[in-house]
Amino acid sequence: MPIRREKLKLIKRPKIINVLYGLAFLIALTDGLAGYVQSSFLINYFGDASMGLLMAVAAGLTLLAASFYPRLIDSLGNFKSSLFAFFIGITATFLISISQDPLIIAIAFIVRYIVLIMLVVNLDIFLEEQSDDANTGSIRGHYLLAINSAWLCSPLLAGYWVDHFGYVIIYQLGGALLSIAFLLLLSNYKLLHRSYWVKRHKPISWLQVFKSLKHQQDLRLIIISAFCLQIFYGWAVIYVPIYLHTVIGFSWSVLGVMFTVMLLPFVLFQLPAGLAADRLWGEKEMLVVGYLLMAGACLLIATTASTSLWLWGSIMFLSRSGAALAEAMQEVYFYKKVNAKNIGLITLFRQTRSLGWIFAGVIAFFVLKFLPLPYLFYLATIILILNIINLSPLKDTK
Repeated sequence: MPIRREKLKLIKRPKIINVLYGLAFLIALTDGLAGYVQSSFLINYFGDASMGLLMAVAAGLTLLAASFYPRLIDSLGNFKSSLFAFFIGITATFLISISQDPLIIAIAFIVRYIVLIMLVVNLDIFLEEQSDDANTGSIRGHYLLAINSAWLCSPLLAGYWVDHFGYVIIYQLGGALLSIAFLLLLSNYKLLHRSYWVKRHKPISWLQVFKSLKHQQDLRLIIISAFCLQIFYGWAVIYVPIYLHTVIGFSWSVLGVMFTVMLLPFVLFQLPAGLAADRLWGEKEMLVVGYLLMAGACLLIATTASTSLWLWGSIMFLSRSGAALAEAMQEVYFYKKVNAKNIGLITLFRQTRSLGWIFAGVIAFFVLKFLPLPYLFYLATIILILNIINLSPLKDTK
């Protein structure tokens, strides 16, 4: 059986991987279409402050789901658990598009948020099964290219559709895209149904993970830095579109173009930055430059009242140039410091997204209860500058 299985993988690998790239693109496109307009849609039901709290709850429940989802994969297998997640995601997405009840929309939004993240876990397992040391870089590189391509074209499409058809169309299309992904997965049953899942030998001891960080200063600093980056993402993704649309007055068609250009640094800069860090400056210098750019952009967001499209486009591009540099350097630095045995540290590093969004949502809830939106970005500027100071003891991996 093991010989037969390996033979199957070698013969079918190109087709399997192309299917997985297609699934990744469809999931990312579903997520990306709603990514920058969902806050303006949800504000109609929940208001500025409460919406931040909703995002925090969604992120918190995602942390909880991440603890239990591997058990579901253990029980059903990766293929069946993927089908189950797609079905739940399709139902939740269409429910958002047809309901007028804030409670139903809130529950469906949270479920959809969790499912889209859990599906990435399924795809990771499928990809890992098809990868070996000789081709992991190529496979992962093309996988990220599929995801980034979907995110890059999403704002332009979403901006046009929202301006012409309203917010509901985004969730109708999202449900349709997930349905196509579901059918694509189902139609490749023969190739993917044998996907397996290696059970963890023992649960992660978070107490031991945090204790280990006490004696690993560089890893502790980089995990704190990753947490700060996710706080920035939480506020930038939720509140900048609201501010630019409702306060500055840009249409969604204009914002679609602006956000597409804004995301270009993730495609253009991350690979060259990684090479530059290895050969010229090291990770720390590039990381600090990234956070300086983000801090400057946040300060400009808080203080700019102009309605100039070019000025705001430049500020958005500046903010994501910094984020792209910081994200790339954190990934490079962290994975140079750990190996596959450090599952606890790797899990903590990945969960900084949920932790950062929880913090961002809760803090936004209280800040916006008493102060206007620009003050949130004054606070973001302070946090990012404090993180630069926090990184001062960091040593390059060279």
